Parts: sequence; C-alpha cells; structure tokens
Amino acid sequence: MFPSNSKKPSTATSNDRPMCVQGDSGGLVLTTDPKPRLRWTAELHDRFVDAVAQLGGPDKATPKTIMRVMGVKGLTLYHLKSHLQKFRLGKQQKEFGDHSSKGGKDNIYLNKYCIF
Repeated sequence: MFPSNSKKPSTATSNDRPMCVQGDSGGLVLTTDPKPRLRWTAELHDRFVDAVAQLGGPDKATPKTIMRVMGVKGLTLYHLKSHLQKFRLGKQQKEFGDHSSKGGKDNIYLNKYCIF
C-alpha cells in the first residue's frame, strides 16, 4: 500500500562516531549522522567560556560577538545560540541552586512566595 523505504534504520552507534573537521586550530567535531551535530569538546568549550568572559559575561555576550572572538572556522550562529542558551541556564541553576529535590527551608520559602 505504501512505498517501501529503502533506507536502513540508523543504529545508536552512528552517533558515537565523531568526525573531526578542524582538529588543529579549533577542535570542531561533527558527528557522522545524516544530520551532523556539533560535539562540544573540552577545548572548544574552554574557548567559548573565554570568549564569553572577554565579552562581559553570559548576559552581555551575543552569539555573533562570541563567533568573532572565538574565530573558529565552521562554527555557526546556530551552534553558538544553542550553546549560549544552555550555558546561561547552567549558570542560573548554579546561582539559585536546585531546590526541587531538597525539602529544606529554601524550598518552603520558594513555594510560599512564588506564583506558579
């Protein structure tokens, strides 16, 4: 009834095979999936963090200015927007702490005074 799909289903191991695009100067690594995704290596993330710090912190830095400061060929605004968003969320969680799993006084305070 429906045309058969000749594509083979992808296996979980296809995500685990990184392909180095720019190893020497930036550490830009993409997966070999049909839809390649960027792997944020420790070196690439450190360069990102340094760029954000130079620009005045995660709230002042923008993806376009981070891209200019980092100077990594192949890195796109899409990659940086996503990573900056996750970076900002991580900083917020560290600042405020994760009170959802704790049953202490702070959790009672949040539930009493915050509107959900």
